[in-house]
Amino acid sequence: MKIATGERVFLRKANLNDAGFLLRLLNQKSFIDNIRDKGIKTQQQAEEHIEQAYLIPYQIGTPAAYIVVEASSNTSIGVCGLYQRPFFNIPDLGYAFLDDFTGKGYASEAARLLMEYVRSEESHPKLSAITLESNTASMNLLSKAGFRPVGKIIIDDDFTPVVVFRCQL
Repeated sequence: MKIATGERVFLRKANLNDAGFLLRLLNQKSFIDNIRDKGIKTQQQAEEHIEQAYLIPYQIGTPAAYIVVEASSNTSIGVCGLYQRPFFNIPDLGYAFLDDFTGKGYASEAARLLMEYVRSEESHPKLSAITLESNTASMNLLSKAGFRPVGKIIIDDDFTPVVVFRCQL
């Protein structure tokens, strides 16, 4: 089910058929380096991840992520969504794309679509976002989308600080 449509991409709800795509995305080096290794290595683990991280949030109306699809080819190219982090009282905008589709403006378009969708639903007046300081592409994307840096926090056991951004919708 599509939730937002742009010029080159659309956002849709995930389903169990996305397991292969997510397995590929979650295990590419750039995902592990910039986000983390989620330990999802099998088709079954990917299906369980979809159930927990996508389907249940859809059902209960909590912040959720969506599959980003390139409209012209109908190819799943990334994820973009809202995450409720335990250390924030507002949802966190997050995204990740297959390496073949980075640097082409797809993430910017998907983030803009998601923000428009959230604004139209009037579900969240503010959003947060986090990224590694070394991820300059993500820092630039968030700035262009209207997010402003507000500080740094440590969220993992590796003690690497992340930059925290906030945006008023």
